[in-house]
Amino acid sequence: METQRGTSLSQKCGFRADSRGARALPLAAVWGRSHRVVHPDDHHPPRPSLYYRLSSQLDADLFPCLAARSRERLKAQEASWTAGEFLLSSSLLTVYLTGRLTPVKTAVACALGIPELLMLFILEAHRSQVGSREGVPVAFTLQAVCRSFRAAVLATPGVWTRITNLSNTRLTKLYVTRSRQHPLVLALRPDPMRTIAWRQGFEILRPHLRRAIVIDIDCETFLIDWRAVFGSPQWAALTDITLSNNYSLGSDAFGGRAPPSLRAVSLTRCRIDRNSSVFHARLTELVLDRCHFKFDAAALLEILRGLPLLTMLALKSTWHHRGHPVDTDILRSNAVTPLVHLQSLQLGGPFEQVIYTIVNLRIPEACAVYVEIELAGLEARSTDVVCAALDVAIHSHILKASTSGNVKGTFKECELVFDSYRPPHEMSISLRRLNGAESEQRSFRLTLSAWDREWSESTDILERVLMWDSFREVEFFRGDRVPRTSRVWANILRSLPSLGRLRVDHVAFDLDAVLSEIPDTDCASRLTTVILGDVHLDEEYPAFLEWISRQRSDAGLPGKNLLIQGDSTVYGRGIVEPCALCLL
Repeated sequence: METQRGTSLSQKCGFRADSRGARALPLAAVWGRSHRVVHPDDHHPPRPSLYYRLSSQLDADLFPCLAARSRERLKAQEASWTAGEFLLSSSLLTVYLTGRLTPVKTAVACALGIPELLMLFILEAHRSQVGSREGVPVAFTLQAVCRSFRAAVLATPGVWTRITNLSNTRLTKLYVTRSRQHPLVLALRPDPMRTIAWRQGFEILRPHLRRAIVIDIDCETFLIDWRAVFGSPQWAALTDITLSNNYSLGSDAFGGRAPPSLRAVSLTRCRIDRNSSVFHARLTELVLDRCHFKFDAAALLEILRGLPLLTMLALKSTWHHRGHPVDTDILRSNAVTPLVHLQSLQLGGPFEQVIYTIVNLRIPEACAVYVEIELAGLEARSTDVVCAALDVAIHSHILKASTSGNVKGTFKECELVFDSYRPPHEMSISLRRLNGAESEQRSFRLTLSAWDREWSESTDILERVLMWDSFREVEFFRGDRVPRTSRVWANILRSLPSLGRLRVDHVAFDLDAVLSEIPDTDCASRLTTVILGDVHLDEEYPAFLEWISRQRSDAGLPGKNLLIQGDSTVYGRGIVEPCALCLL
């Protein structure tokens, strides 16, 4: 009976037995209406590895128990698959990732002999998609799509380690039981309408808090006593904390002593005081985004001096409402804080606070730096004072120090982006360079928000910034929505003597007149490529081509390339002409 049933299933699924009576050989993929016959004796070109495809889809941090050993097992299994097995496995993976899997298709896949380990990996990928996936393992086990797969899921604690909903007490019990003693990842989005159920679920989870390694909670209107949650000293294995919206971490958090394993803290719109226990941990990552401080910038630098192992620091609008001004000279280095291991620094906020922090930080030259400065409310300060502060903080403390004596560390690419053609506007200047290995890039970005300053003053600031030595070696420049004024483009191109490639995006005026402002210097002779993206050229387009041709040298200098791409349009003689690549 079993043989007849197996034969019938093989025939229905497109299988045939080989001449030696061995196991069935797969002939067709049976997903939807698509059927493709694959003969195992055919010679096929090299196929892309499912192992690497799965590795790119899965997040090992979410499923720590299925780590390198299981991946190596999958890699070894794949080497012995037939062409049909590979095709079917690839189809199954695609169906899982696109959310079109049904129990019937799963049962067919199991009957065809898809490796159980592969199906577990696919289940991981299915659960790691955006959205709540706490019920997925339950669905696979309760629907009994197949005995072997159900047994594999029940026997794999790693499938049950990510808890996203405490309001469903039944699921909470199932997860803490099935995960056994494996580490837990808590990604909680509490429902404000189910406070009582959430408290009941947390009481079920409380005895297992010692297994939690990651906690991520985000809910703005969820009213609960968070001291009862974070006041427990049972968070002994916690490594990552991510909290958003109205949480408060004081000196009594985690029983007055941070977990010794704590390494990363990310707080958004939270309250934190100077004596918070998290500042006494050996942190490597600290993110404070729009948080309310109960201390000033000088006290913050003192806290950072106690965190010498930081590799990533982000302070984004941390001085909200500017409630704690700097009482001393913002350019005075009186609280120097060395962070020798820092790899990424992100600062954003009011002008005085950001400048004061930069001047008092000592970071390695390989650190990537992203600075956002709000120029609002600086009516009392002249443009010269603002430029002088930028010279000291940005040019001397960050850019000049990071490229001194390092030939490979010079900046090679520059990008200037405006958010609009008219004020109020935001101006962002980015520099990218190679440091050490050519594949390793370090970046710098300075964003200036000048909502209440005159456009002419912002132009003066830009002109001062372009005078920095860091722009001397730039070979590629991209300008996005750069307005055409009497001197903006001339100042930009005059400050880039090594420029070889130029890209201009989102321009809606006579570009030929803009580029004609390029002075007859080394910049004009070295410029070999002009790229226009999303531009609209008027009837003076032939004059622009004439300008490009005029830049060619009659004495052996390289020719000029003009590339028009994207959604660009060219208007000539009242007719919209197609965009093209012109090699002049």
